Amino acid sequence: MATTDITHTIICKITGWSIVSGHVEYEIRCERALAKEKWTIKRRYKDFFRLNIQLLPFGLDLNLPPKKTFGNLKAAFIEERKDGLQVFLDKITVHPLLYCCSAVHRFFAENGEDEITGLYKSSLLPLRNYRNYILIKRMPEMGWRYCKMYSLVSHSATKKQQLYSWLNYGNDSCLNPTEINDILLFLKNLHCPYLSESSLTFADQNGIGVIKDHWSTGCLRDQLYKRSPDDNFWEKYGMDNECFILNSTDLRFIIRQILEVLYILHSISYPFVFIHCGNIRITDIGCEISDYEFTLTGQSTFNRPAMIRMKQINSIEDMMVYNFGQLMYEMISGVIVFPDYCADEAIRKLPASYQPLFKSIFLPESKLPSLSELMSHSLFNNVPVARMSQKSIQIPGTVKASLEKLSDQILKRFVADRSTFNEKQNREHFKEMMHSDFEKQRRKELVLAELKNVKF
Repeated sequence: MATTDITHTIICKITGWSIVSGHVEYEIRCERALAKEKWTIKRRYKDFFRLNIQLLPFGLDLNLPPKKTFGNLKAAFIEERKDGLQVFLDKITVHPLLYCCSAVHRFFAENGEDEITGLYKSSLLPLRNYRNYILIKRMPEMGWRYCKMYSLVSHSATKKQQLYSWLNYGNDSCLNPTEINDILLFLKNLHCPYLSESSLTFADQNGIGVIKDHWSTGCLRDQLYKRSPDDNFWEKYGMDNECFILNSTDLRFIIRQILEVLYILHSISYPFVFIHCGNIRITDIGCEISDYEFTLTGQSTFNRPAMIRMKQINSIEDMMVYNFGQLMYEMISGVIVFPDYCADEAIRKLPASYQPLFKSIFLPESKLPSLSELMSHSLFNNVPVARMSQKSIQIPGTVKASLEKLSDQILKRFVADRSTFNEKQNREHFKEMMHSDFEKQRRKELVLAELKNVKF
């Protein structure tokens, strides 16, 4: 199991510097928000420069201080550069996608490169049990997680090339490989028209692997950006890249199909909160969802920090609804992450017909709408959906118990992290209040009033 939730924000501060062998080393104190993990690293300017180069394709202006050849060992210059490098790091660590990528992980982790190499080796080990699959090559970063591995494989008999995805277990992992494989078999036999079928799924002691057809047209996000599915994640979805928006008819049609599959998964207690444009493919009947198997790893969605900040999220269904809202926002706006810090402004920029729906999700008066309430929304009247062939779903008792155990674990840790977050917010608010000019004056007046009553 992972020791740290990678979606927990990294908080870092450059605390000092020293000159070693003619080079300046900056000491950086790091910690994960909502976690007790703390560590210190030392990095040179060249490490910052390399990180900036790796993140350039994403198009975010990180304001890295420029190079300087002469006078770069003077104390005044080093202090000025230190402040600039702190701004550079702050811009990275506030972005919910950037601080989870491999380049940032290599920079902040003490043995980041070795860890990523170890994960890749762990992803290849299970393939030895399936001799009919041949490894062709490792694929580039196709996602935002540094711990998710992609490889291109081919079947020895058919010579068909397919995509092999693998993800290690996360902090919500509470099922053993036998329990997970039972669930994977159940899902394979579900025959839901909106769930992408995989050629092979398996779980071992290290993680879960999935082999499926390599989508030639890519996922929905690839189609919106008009990019190849094989390109690097950060190059494909950079902030400077043009994103095309779906027309109203297609938008309503796809959204309604997604609601249908979310409703089905929720009805069988499957805690699928990973929904986003990167695991949806447009099909002849509407769309289908892939990578739903990785829910069983217990890894977190990148929206988890935002969900913790929202007090109205109190159940697995609430999480599914919130992530559905994030997905819908990306489909309409072309922006991957909903800006919850300025929700009002973001919603006002959306089409008027969708604004009430977004407000019910991101600015609810008391609670979020249920999936069934979303399905019955007037926007989706008369939108056709494909139904499952079977009228009811028979869930084996052991599978149902395992899914309920996973759901309970996800919710339990979520509640605990929110409690920690609230306590931290209260402490910071109290500290700010105690150091405010008004509070200082109030305490001064209290002391003076007490002194007046003292008899010497």
